[in-house]
Amino acid sequence: MPSGLRIDRDPGRGQRLQIPAGGGDRHLQLGGDLGGGHPAAGLHQQKGGYEAIGTHAVKVARKSAQRVSTFPGNVGPMLRGFTTVTFFADDLDAARAWYTTVFGIEPYFVRDGGYLEWRVGDHRNEFGILNSRFAPHPHRPEPSGAIIYWAVDDVAASYQRLRELGATEHDKPTERGPGYVTASVVDPFGNVLGVMFNQHYLDTVAACRTQSSGN
Repeated sequence: MPSGLRIDRDPGRGQRLQIPAGGGDRHLQLGGDLGGGHPAAGLHQQKGGYEAIGTHAVKVARKSAQRVSTFPGNVGPMLRGFTTVTFFADDLDAARAWYTTVFGIEPYFVRDGGYLEWRVGDHRNEFGILNSRFAPHPHRPEPSGAIIYWAVDDVAASYQRLRELGATEHDKPTERGPGYVTASVVDPFGNVLGVMFNQHYLDTVAACRTQSSGN
């Protein structure tokens, strides 16, 4: 076995192969028999600077091998998709009322005086609003920073509705190329809210639905 690698054998959990974090070959071929009959699985941080390849994540055929990245803390791409978008507001009650109107639903999670969260859209993405006094950086009333674009079917209609609800103009609807139209507004609390018609998004949703219906 190459230097720095070791196998821990646990009667209750099978075998776990450990790799020094940041050392040695950056990839490792794993056989399907690792783990006493269980398929090899994902990397997890362990004390002492090791990453353990456990026995409870992705399935691997018993007589095949899977290429697993050993970059610390990662399996595959580092960024796998956004989990939560967080906006900030000085007046959380007003923000709750405004976004409840925008989404048509109440937040599913409420921490009084601190945080609100909705789950919206095709993938139930999390949209949170944090009381700005808890923001990790100064909250400024003028728009700044990155823009998250939410997929919509009609950019012009969505942009107009947000304006009618009290948002101000940030960037008018603009065609960026065939199948891609963007617009953005500033909500009443100083956050930039983007909307977009994005053909790639529609293709991805359609492919996921096709895959789900075929299983």
